[in-house]
Amino acid sequence: MRPEVMQTMIDMVDKYVRIEEFNKLLKECVYEKGSEQTGWGEITRYAHLMLGGSSPNLDRTAAITEMIMLAADIADDLQDQDNKDKLWMQYRQEYVINGVLALLMGAVAESAELTNGKGGPVTLTREISRILLESLNGQFADLEQNVTTEQQYIAMVYQKSGSLIHLACYMGYAELGLDSKAAGTMKEIAYYSGIIAQLENDLKDLLRFDMKNDILRKKRTLPILYLLSAEESFPYMKQYYEGKLTQSDLLAKKQECIDYINDSGCMEYSKIIQTLHRQKAAELLESLTTVSPWREKFQQVTLITA
Repeated sequence: MRPEVMQTMIDMVDKYVRIEEFNKLLKECVYEKGSEQTGWGEITRYAHLMLGGSSPNLDRTAAITEMIMLAADIADDLQDQDNKDKLWMQYRQEYVINGVLALLMGAVAESAELTNGKGGPVTLTREISRILLESLNGQFADLEQNVTTEQQYIAMVYQKSGSLIHLACYMGYAELGLDSKAAGTMKEIAYYSGIIAQLENDLKDLLRFDMKNDILRKKRTLPILYLLSAEESFPYMKQYYEGKLTQSDLLAKKQECIDYINDSGCMEYSKIIQTLHRQKAAELLESLTTVSPWREKFQQVTLITA
């Protein structure tokens, strides 16, 4: 995170939170997030610049984006209980929930002070709320763990992850007054980028056998759906998902499970889906009138290539 963006977030905390311990908690969360290679504010920045923007408020806008995404990250960790080493997981959960609300409300309050080319601050805050609610719908679908098909998975990720990238993009172009076609194209790019990013996370979590492992948590990501549909050579995973095996039973077959994953083709298949979405997003980006080098930088933070 850029130092100037993090400082703006700290200033926002001081502006809205006056109880010393609460202020300290939120600042620690901001510093923790600032130490990561977070790209949310950069998406906002590059979306703005590549579409011809030159706002003097860009750091502030990027900071609002980062505040919202920090709240979303904390809420996600509270729900999943799989990131125990995070600073915010060391505090009492009721304090942290209060912190999530404070970060969101502070971001909304700051956004209300910004204006855009189509409707002013009311339009901006309304659209932020609408996009966030779309993401929350996807998050709830993920928590229900009722996804059983690739189509359901894609629809869930479009909402959950795609909406957040859409929000980061929207924060960048909101004041530019894009026509409906260009705004729709940016939304499509964001949703394709959400699939790319989520698949990257799914693949990283597939082979790590700790609390972040999606199989142990019985999540149904795209590579896991692939594994569950072709389980003849390793039926134990499906049995675990059906409750016929315990976690200890599955962990006793850890190496067999890893071998099955590596040999199954699920990772290759997921990479193909990633590539297809990357190509679609790149084609859409080419159709827009954009400014270099900001378009290329925007691609780097949204269309993951590693």
